[in-house]
Amino acid sequence: MNFHFLARLRSFRIRIALLSTLLSGAVLLAFVLWTWGVVQRANLRRIDQTIRELVERPLRAPRGPQHWERVAESLEFVLGDLDDNPFVLLAIGRDGNVLHSSKNWPAELPVDGFPTPVEAGFVEPPARRGPPEGTPPRRGPPPPVRTSPLSFFTAAVGGQQWRIGVMGNPETTVVLGLNLAPYAAEMERLRRLLLVAVPAALVLIALGGWFLAERALRPVQALTRTAEGITAPGLDRRIPTRLEDAEFDRLIRVFNRMLDRLERSFHQAVRFSADAAHELKTPLTILQGELAQAVQGAVPGSEQQQTLSRLLEEVQRLIAITRKLLLLSLADSGQLKPQMEPINISEMLEAAGEDVQIVAPQLRVEPKIEPSLWVRADPDLLRQVVQNLTNNCVKYNVPGGRVAIELRKARDYVLLIVGNAGPGIPASERERVFERFYRADKAHNRRVDGVGLGLSLAREIVRAHHGELALGESGDGWTEFVVVLPAIVAPAGGCSRSEGPEGIAMA
Repeated sequence: MNFHFLARLRSFRIRIALLSTLLSGAVLLAFVLWTWGVVQRANLRRIDQTIRELVERPLRAPRGPQHWERVAESLEFVLGDLDDNPFVLLAIGRDGNVLHSSKNWPAELPVDGFPTPVEAGFVEPPARRGPPEGTPPRRGPPPPVRTSPLSFFTAAVGGQQWRIGVMGNPETTVVLGLNLAPYAAEMERLRRLLLVAVPAALVLIALGGWFLAERALRPVQALTRTAEGITAPGLDRRIPTRLEDAEFDRLIRVFNRMLDRLERSFHQAVRFSADAAHELKTPLTILQGELAQAVQGAVPGSEQQQTLSRLLEEVQRLIAITRKLLLLSLADSGQLKPQMEPINISEMLEAAGEDVQIVAPQLRVEPKIEPSLWVRADPDLLRQVVQNLTNNCVKYNVPGGRVAIELRKARDYVLLIVGNAGPGIPASERERVFERFYRADKAHNRRVDGVGLGLSLAREIVRAHHGELALGESGDGWTEFVVVLPAIVAPAGGCSRSEGPEGIAMA
């Protein structure tokens, strides 16, 4: 599971989405914490301001205990019923006597824990000099009493949070506490809202990061699709440049110029191979005829006839090579056009098995051919594929070995398996068996005829028939190749061209 997750992390799109989500999540978390602190401080300032406004006015007109009873009634009218515990009020006189204490004053909060006006250091303002004698007394309200600065603190009492403000004047110390339960409920609602909004925002950010990564990677995806479609017929494909993708413009132009060079080089190589094969065909054919006549005219069994015979064999090998190169050049350029017609491949393989038995009577042929299987193919080209595979079974077999030819139908396809006993193909060389001019080290000698073009040409022919040729089981003592071709329904009359001109000897 961990390996699967790590493999997914190799996706650039997923990494972009995760990175954008992590960065945005960190910024969002910092913003949420900052907002939470700002809201909390704003609530405390609002509560402190409320306490200040409620306490400051009564302190400016000091009275006796009845005055604070009326203040408590006013606060109850403004803040709510005492049963709801919205506030508590405590008034302490100059001599330390409690002038008023709310009925719901918390028992855990001692009333003697607050300073009296004398202990707080309150002093009377300096006496003002009275008016001159004979001056009529001044009418109006008495001058206000000076109050002390308000101090605040938060206390947890009886499982509840209280915001308490302490303020006084030279005669009275007043303590007013407001229950923070309504504000805590408000903060709880905000917390729940954030718990829903933040994950939703992160999901939206992740989806947005995925979408942006998808759009940003479109040029890369276009490069990938074009690279995947680079085949011999598809070398003319190019990636269109887009004005909105300025960052990828240079990469796309470089890639297109590389395709231009690759196309030119490939066409030059194909033309050279085709031209060379075509130009060599005529002189080699003439040379083959001349040598054949010379062999016939030489003294039978003489050294001259043996030399001419060896030269004739080499010329025939060169003719086979030029024919294969010509077919491969046609396949590379996409011009290998098989002449398709219905073929009874069962009959063709039965004949191939009989040929193997005649050519190599020391081998044991084990045919397992399902009768009356038909494909649409070029008979000459398909025969070359069959002859190549069976010839390899003969050449790379062991003395007294066996050759297996199996043909069966699998769904809509015909499955051909050709295997032989032998040393097998090493694991390090299995990926190269279809390379041109490649031969395993054990075959790099003239004792085994061939140049390493047969399997490559056979695969190109099979692919031209919309099939596939692959290396099947290959181990010590056994090697097999698998051919898959589309199957067709047997035509009316059952006619076929399984017999025809002799195929080209292949290696």
